[in-house]
Amino acid sequence: MITKEQLKSIYKDAHISLDEKELDELTEKFSSLIEFNEILLKADTDGVEPTEINTDNAMYLREDKARDGLDREEALSFANDREYGYFRLQRVID
Repeated sequence: MITKEQLKSIYKDAHISLDEKELDELTEKFSSLIEFNEILLKADTDGVEPTEINTDNAMYLREDKARDGLDREEALSFANDREYGYFRLQRVID
């Protein structure tokens, strides 16, 4: 079971606002998911063969080929704002 305080903390850390009605609904939903997961974890699976084995999954990767990139001035020519030879971006963290 998850408590309202735990849920508030999770949403606060994620910078997501939550009103009291949403908090009640989500607490109930998360609690039911956790309870269902606990039931599944208690299931005895000893001697049960997997129902699906996907062993012939192969990952086909392309060969890396080195190629010339843009020079600094050409890349910076596309910048809306630049400073000291670099792209200048807005602050992300307050």
